[in-house]
Amino acid sequence: MKKEADIAWLFTTTSPKEIFSSYKNIDFSKDLIIAVDAGLERVNKLGIEPDLIIGDMDTLSPELLEQYPDTEKIKYDIQKNHTDTELAILWCLEHNLKQVVIINGLTNRFDHSLGLLQNLALLHSKNVTARIESERQVVFFLTNKSHLNGYEGCLLSLFPYGGDATIKNSEGLFFPLKNLTLSPLHTRGISNNVISSSITIELDKGLILAIFTK
Repeated sequence: MKKEADIAWLFTTTSPKEIFSSYKNIDFSKDLIIAVDAGLERVNKLGIEPDLIIGDMDTLSPELLEQYPDTEKIKYDIQKNHTDTELAILWCLEHNLKQVVIINGLTNRFDHSLGLLQNLALLHSKNVTARIESERQVVFFLTNKSHLNGYEGCLLSLFPYGGDATIKNSEGLFFPLKNLTLSPLHTRGISNNVISSSITIELDKGLILAIFTK
């Protein structure tokens, strides 16, 4: 593992051609690149060297795997209790990574997309900064007071996670949020507009999942 690595990029099976923040912003010389099973296909197409290949390898062609004889590999049995992505996340937690980015297309398998939210919740509970990135969306849990940049012009949807959540105040949104309680039984937090290059969302209680869409 790269000794100086603080952030791990997890390339999952449905990794898209491009991501919200752009592959160009990944520091391949310092950041940790983890190919999760067939996520190796995207890593290969980008022409980058993975630091780790992990998973049950059930959707990964042996011919592609043979192109990386010197790369560390962790192979699991197909009959297992964790998804390949969760196994990669558990590895990151074991190695004390400070940030984890899950790259996923968020397409085809809705059950797997919901599973990724559970992965985010696990990382959040361990105080690891984490997000999911697809081509047009980025997903993460808000902190008690989130100061965010680079989302002007995006749609923002907010979902309470695990129960009601109350927003104390916000700045930089078309629809200001003040002393607003969101319920997991209603869609009150969907489709706000980011109208500033810098936004702030302060929580009073609860946990909120934020989804930005280009």
